[in-house]
Amino acid sequence: MKFVPNAVTRTTAKAVLKTRGASPRLLFAAGIVGVIATTVVACKATLKLEDVLTEAEKDKADSGLLLSRKQDNYTDAQHQATMRHITLRSGVKIVRLYAPALGLGVVSVACLTGSHNILSKRNAALTAAYATVADAFRDYRGRVAEEFGEEKEREILVGAKDTTVTVEGKNGPKQVKSKTQGDGKGAGYARFYDRHNKNWQVSPEFNLMFIRHQQAYANQKLQMNGHIFLNEVYDALGLERTTAGAVVGWLREDQGQGDGYVDFGLTDNPERMRDFAEYGDAGIFLDFNVDGTIFDKI
Repeated sequence: MKFVPNAVTRTTAKAVLKTRGASPRLLFAAGIVGVIATTVVACKATLKLEDVLTEAEKDKADSGLLLSRKQDNYTDAQHQATMRHITLRSGVKIVRLYAPALGLGVVSVACLTGSHNILSKRNAALTAAYATVADAFRDYRGRVAEEFGEEKEREILVGAKDTTVTVEGKNGPKQVKSKTQGDGKGAGYARFYDRHNKNWQVSPEFNLMFIRHQQAYANQKLQMNGHIFLNEVYDALGLERTTAGAVVGWLREDQGQGDGYVDFGLTDNPERMRDFAEYGDAGIFLDFNVDGTIFDKI
């Protein structure tokens, strides 16, 4: 018994997998081409429509002439039957003219609908997977914070390291413990607010006031609209938007299962806020308490 070679099987499987992956694009392209073809075929059918209508009008006129002249004992009943036959025959011809265009239109709509359905199912699956990962990451951070403390957990998150800097305070120079920003690759939604931000000012007090104001504004917007996306908060703070920020954010308490308020991660650390207000040259780490994916819950 001969079997299909493994190489052929693998090649076929890869081709099928690639086709499935590209199926939304293929169906969409087929739908667009079909719509264009439908228009072309319908236009060609319309060019022939006048001949069909002219023929029908001529036959109706001939039937009316026979009736008016009473030729061949042509009765009114026969005239009515002839008129119905002419109308039916013309209708059949018109249907035949536009049937190809109608068929192409149905197939085109089916292709576009199929593309939309596949993408919708994939987006739903991706959203569910993203929500699962986000929940797992949030739980993991909670366990790390419980073990080492919230401040230490934030430092680990962004790769921050201890450092000492000399700054000019209200009472003269002072050695202040600070943190290097690290690469921030593991920060997730968190961001540093520092001198690289367009809203940064020389005065630390002003910077802290600005951050508090934006947090209060975000909470007001949350209460008014019932939701707020992370990118909207980034915009208000002058931070760069992210892809994740377009789908994650906060829901009002009566609409979601999160905290129901926007927090930049400062309210639970008064000491850090106080140091930043007096010696804030190194910037401050903002850790946003997003509820997770919300675009599918609005």
